[in-house]
Amino acid sequence: MASSGKEDLTMEQLWDEAAERFLARTGKGLNRKPPMTIDDVRKQIESRTDPTTDIDAANSLKHKKDIGLNILECLKLLGGIAAQGASVVFQPATVVFNAMSILLEAPKKIREFHEAIDEVFAVVAPSLSQFRIYERIEQFRKIDTDLTRAIHITMISLVDICALVITLQDPNSKWSKFKSNVKKALLDDDSGLALN
Repeated sequence: MASSGKEDLTMEQLWDEAAERFLARTGKGLNRKPPMTIDDVRKQIESRTDPTTDIDAANSLKHKKDIGLNILECLKLLGGIAAQGASVVFQPATVVFNAMSILLEAPKKIREFHEAIDEVFAVVAPSLSQFRIYERIEQFRKIDTDLTRAIHITMISLVDICALVITLQDPNSKWSKFKSNVKKALLDDDSGLALN
């Protein structure tokens, strides 16, 4: 297997690169003042609503919120391990919470965007839940450095996923414009835009 070059980078360099990628993709920095906490992101998840009064929609929304809250708990655990297991000058979980907060700040009226967030959470949650086995570890400092690095890379991947979801749902992004142009070309239709 070919080396990606990431093995030679320090944890802080990996996080710096992730912050640069996030900024390049979204136009938003991860250094928020004050930084987001798990409680801030929890409130964002819990405040999500669905205007429909359908009981199935309400149950589905509750399930989606539960998935998001489970992800937060896993990130809290991973952040604790990552902060203790390596000599970093910042809290990795805070950076991930900042990325998730930016992702969740999408206007509530963009239903498709929130559906995309829910889909991403549903895919990510089972993988992160596997890290719950480390809840029983009493001394994070004794964790193998390779495991600590893997945890950092997992958390960085979540930051990248947040940035990609934001980028793909932005109506001004290259991807959205590409999708619109392909639709017009394939359907030879501008969906009524010419009438406006």
